[in-house]
Amino acid sequence: MICPRCGHSSADGEEICVRCGNTLLPGGTFVQERRWVSAVFFDLSRFTEYALAHPLEDTWEAANTALQTAASHVRVYGGHIDKFFGDGFLAVFGVPRSQESDARAALEAARAMVASSTLPGRAGVASGLVLRTPLGGGLAGDQTVLGPAINLSQRLSQAAPPGEVWCDETTMRLVPSAITEALPPQPLKGYAEPLSPYRFLGLRPDPPEVLGREREVRILQRALEAVQAGAGRRLVLYGPMGVGKSHLARHLIETLPDGVRGVLAPRLTTGVALRYALQQALHRLLPGGLSQLRQLNLPEHLRTILDFSIGIEEHPGLPSDELDGLLIEAWWTLLARIAQQVPIVVVLEDMHNADPTVLEFTRRPAPPGVLLLMVARQNRWEPADDLETLRLEPLSLEDAQRLILRIRPDLGPAASLHLAEASGGYPLAVQALSLTPTGEPEPIPLFQPRLDSLPRLARVALQAAAVLGVTIPPELVRHLVGEEADLARLVGEGYLEADDRGQLRFAIPWLREAILGQVGGQQVKTWHQQAARWYQRQGRLAEAATHLEAAGDLVAAYRMWRVVAQQTWAEERYSAAILGFLEALRLAEGNVRWQAALEAAEAHLALGRYAEALELASRPLEAQELPLNLRQRAWAIRLEAGLALGQTDLVERLVLHEAASIRRVDSRSCPPEASLGDGDGPGSPEGHETSVPHQLEPRWALALARTLPLEQALALLEGLPPHLEGAARLIRARGWLRSGQLKLAQAQCEDYLREFANSPAETFEARQILSEVLWRQFRLEEALRALGPPPGEVLPSWFSSLYNSNLADLQLDRGQLEEAGALLEESLLLLEGAPPWAIERISRVRLRYLIESGQLEDALYFGESAVARAPSPSLLATLALAYALAPGQHNHQMLQRMLKGLEGQQQPEVQAACALARGIHSWYWERGGADHLRRAAQLARQAHNPRLFFYALLGLGYLHHTRNPKKALTITRYLLRKTAVAGFVVYHGYARLLQAQILLTRGQDPTDLLTFEAKTPLAELWVVLMRGALKGEKPRINTVGFRGYGVLGVLARYFFQRPTGLLKPRSRQLE
Repeated sequence: MICPRCGHSSADGEEICVRCGNTLLPGGTFVQERRWVSAVFFDLSRFTEYALAHPLEDTWEAANTALQTAASHVRVYGGHIDKFFGDGFLAVFGVPRSQESDARAALEAARAMVASSTLPGRAGVASGLVLRTPLGGGLAGDQTVLGPAINLSQRLSQAAPPGEVWCDETTMRLVPSAITEALPPQPLKGYAEPLSPYRFLGLRPDPPEVLGREREVRILQRALEAVQAGAGRRLVLYGPMGVGKSHLARHLIETLPDGVRGVLAPRLTTGVALRYALQQALHRLLPGGLSQLRQLNLPEHLRTILDFSIGIEEHPGLPSDELDGLLIEAWWTLLARIAQQVPIVVVLEDMHNADPTVLEFTRRPAPPGVLLLMVARQNRWEPADDLETLRLEPLSLEDAQRLILRIRPDLGPAASLHLAEASGGYPLAVQALSLTPTGEPEPIPLFQPRLDSLPRLARVALQAAAVLGVTIPPELVRHLVGEEADLARLVGEGYLEADDRGQLRFAIPWLREAILGQVGGQQVKTWHQQAARWYQRQGRLAEAATHLEAAGDLVAAYRMWRVVAQQTWAEERYSAAILGFLEALRLAEGNVRWQAALEAAEAHLALGRYAEALELASRPLEAQELPLNLRQRAWAIRLEAGLALGQTDLVERLVLHEAASIRRVDSRSCPPEASLGDGDGPGSPEGHETSVPHQLEPRWALALARTLPLEQALALLEGLPPHLEGAARLIRARGWLRSGQLKLAQAQCEDYLREFANSPAETFEARQILSEVLWRQFRLEEALRALGPPPGEVLPSWFSSLYNSNLADLQLDRGQLEEAGALLEESLLLLEGAPPWAIERISRVRLRYLIESGQLEDALYFGESAVARAPSPSLLATLALAYALAPGQHNHQMLQRMLKGLEGQQQPEVQAACALARGIHSWYWERGGADHLRRAAQLARQAHNPRLFFYALLGLGYLHHTRNPKKALTITRYLLRKTAVAGFVVYHGYARLLQAQILLTRGQDPTDLLTFEAKTPLAELWVVLMRGALKGEKPRINTVGFRGYGVLGVLARYFFQRPTGLLKPRSRQLE
């Protein structure tokens, strides 16, 4: 292949011209690429004056000599002359390939140019990202570089005095050993603000420091001492990229003691011109140059092979295997001959991708007096007597912070610690993070030399991987780059690594960011478009949407996210669906944005995320000209979210104010004539009048129906679209539940669960309603089954709290106090974000648990705090029951105050609880209360509340057991039958005990009634007392246990203190 720049003929497959370093491509075409370079602009100072004072020929000769001398320094330091100007030229370091420190080489070359110039010269050096590209369609047959660093280098050169080198801050930071002097801000042409350049004065001669590598330095020193003693040693220094291997090797070379010669061989990797690289290494190894080869007296056949290997002889015409063997023998002999004169250390870098011949050479034992230090990313050598391996790990956090403070002493402890954590302990990443004064990482100049060691296709594969994301399927990279992409090599050399799912990711911190900086915008867009199509064919639509957005196709990305949301919702993957709706909303524009906001709000509403739904539904209302149907949909969502959150003010404002707005906007709407419904829980604000329009948007009509009495709600729910029928059934079910039409409510819930259960929040509500309906029909076991499984993580945590409390409420009816207590403890931990009505419900169940488990003092304390947090008539009525059980004048006054406050309540359930509290209070203080207990039973039956009904009957039975035992027995027999059939275990146990006490009082033996498992502490105490009475003895129990039941404990103590003879059963013979 012919190089288009210098005309040199290179072998097929070569990517770099050996003579000039130009990038070679098939057909001689050019590649547009981003490169990090250090640019040097050199020009002759006051050249116009010189030209005016001298003849043209003399001027040309002087200028040509000065510029050629300067250009020779560029080539010596590994740079590239981009173009000549009249009295100067532009040189760049970093194209077509990078060295380990292009910035250092640029500074040294610039200083050499200025120092050796025959005419007054000056230089400016600046570093940064440039675009290497042909101009004019490539007609000039060459490429140039464009970028801010190029312009800045020219401006610095023009501002510098003759004989000086000025550089920018980036270059100065890239070369920590540079000695510079900060200059005052300089006005530069083309720059709005003055810039502060630095005057370059030279380099510090000190060897590179090593921090945190004390152990490794000692190992290297021991190997060196063995070599000085005449032994041959091979040492493998290996570890991941950027961990500091090359830095440690350079430290060894630059700190060698007198009498030891060291050479750092250039990269002897596949793809690098090996003969040229070996020639460079030999020049460094022999102080006298190639002429010194003759003094080593090598055998003739080996000298010929050696001359061929460094490019000064033609191919000897031997077979490749024989030639490789002779090459290895020649270099081994050469090192052995040199080591006879002086111990030598040879550092071979990048051995993880070494030329096979070089790799085979390192597998032989080292000659005496030679230390071969092989630097690689993995250990490729078998164990041997002369071989030692040394793995280099990332620095500790402490050492990484020390290194950062060494580079950037201006940083404080917090900032340096943050950067140390971000570096992952990789010194290369530390340098990238410390490069800019703002703390923004700039990894390109540090990683670019390593990336240049790869073939072009491998670099393209890395670029594609960097563009595609943090983790990438290998199949996608091959799809974009081609099956020839050698991903195994990239993994093997430590650029990439595979996670446990087989996805690829970058192995080194900031490597991906460095590669991204080298990819142009159009290429990024193309790859994202191709990736989107690939993911779409794979059925991975979320990833396809992400890449469409990255490609700039926002409309297609919006549509794709909507499809993702709808598809994942249908699959019940609700988190992914919410992400899809929110991503679609983020990308939506214009009027489509309001539609997307309402879709996202509906999704949040269906998942019980009411606050988020409220906020999302408020966004469209900010629009000046929102269509009426969208405005009504927004009102509907806000109304339902407000009801669920218990925000009565918002509900009233929406129902009145927004309905009035509808009348103003739509003359076809007319005012409704109905009042809001009553009741506890969401969907029932109290004491407010509103009206129903004849024609409403269906979604708005559905929401309004939640606020209306049953009859008007039913009328509003007629004729709704099929997709709203499921929610309509739940509104009907709740209305019929409140009106006591339990069978109709049950049918609606069962229909919903069978046909419409596609909303998690609504499904949860349907199960709760169905469970309550069955419980109110005295079907406890069916109510437990109807609750279904816990909501899990699909709904907010307070739904689990509500579920636990409802389950605990049913378990208390079964006497499962321990299980109920555990559920209620967990419920308190999950209350975050719960609306007031849910807090009230959960608190009411916990208050009941504390009362029934004999913790009356705790119940009073908890009840007061719960009422203060979420007041409601039902919770107050339950607290009134606790005060009715509590003896003492203060508790008597508190009870009277509560009952007076609840007098106006019309709910039968609240009235039943108040009547039960009055009955207990009257029994304790007046030895009466039968009327109150009878009324409590009637009201509880009317309210379909088995719990209050059974307690009222138990109270009546106990009240009559001494006055009218026959009536008391009738009540207990009814209770036994009713509770046994319905599964209300705890009340069944109390009924057995009450019947046993009645029989014992009448002188009959109740032993059979006592053979059951007591479910509560009160029942256990009662059983112990009854069995003691049957035996005619006082049982040994602690009466402190009675106190937790208040007046019931007083009763128990009274029963315990009565003479046992009065309670003994009479014999049948005596009867």
